[in-house]
Order: sequence, then C-alpha cells, then structure tokens
Amino acid sequence: AAKRVSFIRGDSLVKIIPIDSVVAGYRHFKGRTAMPSTQIRVNLNKNSWDLIKLSKGLGVGPGQYSWCYENGFTRYPTTTVTNPHNAFAEIAVEYGVLMIVLLLAFFVYLWREYYLVSKQNKDYELFYWHCLFMLVLPCLLNVPSAYLNLNIGWWLLIILVMVPEFNKTKEV
Repeated sequence: AAKRVSFIRGDSLVKIIPIDSVVAGYRHFKGRTAMPSTQIRVNLNKNSWDLIKLSKGLGVGPGQYSWCYENGFTRYPTTTVTNPHNAFAEIAVEYGVLMIVLLLAFFVYLWREYYLVSKQNKDYELFYWHCLFMLVLPCLLNVPSAYLNLNIGWWLLIILVMVPEFNKTKEV
C-alpha cells in the first residue's frame, strides 16, 4: 500500500505539545531575558570597552566577539545577547582601534573624491547626496541592531565607492 501524505493543522501542535509546557518554557525564556533592553545595550558597550582594553587595542580577532561573551571574558551581564548590536564596537573589538581609524580615513577619502568629482563637473548635487549618505551610513552602523551581519551597511558602502567612478565617466 502506498503511503499517504497528510497535513497537520497548526493548532494540532497544541495536541502534540501540551500548552502547559509551552507556557512554562516561555516563562523560563523570559526569565532569562528579564533585563531591560537599554541595560543590555549599555552592558554591551561596557563589555566592548573591556574587550578593547583586554586586546590592548589590537582586536580579539575576526568573529571572536560572541566567543568572548560565551566563554566568560566579559564582566557585565547581557542575558542571552552575544552580538554587539553596533558595527563600530564590533570592528573595534574584533579588528582593533587601528581599523576604526582606517575606516574613518576611508570615509574622509570618499568625501574628498565626491568633492573633487563634483567640483570638476561643476555639479554639486552628487556631493550633497554623498554628504547625506555619509551622515546616514555611520548612524546606520551605530543603531542598536546594526552589526556587520546586516547587508544594508555593506550595500551603502558599495554605492558610496562606485558613484564617483560612474560620475567621472558620465555614466550616471
């Protein structure tokens, strides 16, 4: 006899998993994250400074931010949160303070490129848009949930790098 595929309605899970155990599990989970979100973020920043000092500003290594949390190298509690929620903190902790300086220098270089291209073409609209992007990108990278895993910061950076080149060749 051929096996038949059968679909289970969503509310059938309640029949399989007793509602009491679901509620108990939820309460246990919420108990672990009873700390206010703002306090978690303050503690993430304090721990970031500690990790920068621990590495003497050289960085703990790529991808090691969460590892440091999970292995007890931080002193301020963040419940179950082990991601930095801040791209600048993540870069400084993982790659070192020098990388932050280089990133800021890169932003200055891009600003200069936009200015020179706009001056050469006598069209400052692009430069104004770039200034707006340059204000938005660092803010975007610094919002509470913007760490390096998010794509939007990387896409904006690619756009910032490519636009002056297109404008030099008048392809935009």
